[in-house]
Amino acid sequence: MSDDDKTRRLDDEYFKKIAERAKGAPAGSDQDKTQIVGQKHERETFQTDSDKTQIYRSAKIPEIPELDLMGDPPTGWLVAISGPGKGSVLTIGIGNNGVGRGSEARINIPFDDNQISRGQSFSVVYDPKNRRYYLLPGTGKTLLYYGEEPVLERLDLKTGMCFQVGGTSFRFIALCDETFDWQ
Repeated sequence: MSDDDKTRRLDDEYFKKIAERAKGAPAGSDQDKTQIVGQKHERETFQTDSDKTQIYRSAKIPEIPELDLMGDPPTGWLVAISGPGKGSVLTIGIGNNGVGRGSEARINIPFDDNQISRGQSFSVVYDPKNRRYYLLPGTGKTLLYYGEEPVLERLDLKTGMCFQVGGTSFRFIALCDETFDWQ
């Protein structure tokens, strides 16, 4: 049995079953020797000479992480189809979406492709007025390639197009187009 199998969360069904058995167990039985104790101040009120096993619950309530929303609805996606991030999906919002490994990019690359510079590697722009997408080179040192050619100026981006930056290839999927838009 590994250490992971020995450690369980206090709120899982395993401990709930132990607590129920302990409550209804006859005095002096093995099942009567388990006691679930709540917060720190409750711990101090229990006698330490008890032969019961005491399970302590944390006084802290776990924090629920906030959702990382862009503030606007999705307009499309970039799907990593090869490379270190294969299978990763990046959501594109309205306007200029700088993409990179660094914190200054609107869309942060969530995987390690060390060939991609930390700066803004490229941008995907969604123009809601004309319902069009554009692919732009970034300010980082890593070049962006469409086919075998580097992207050095604005390129019209159509759904299904693939491009490469660093060791990762992306496929662009549009949600908004001439048939649908959020406005």
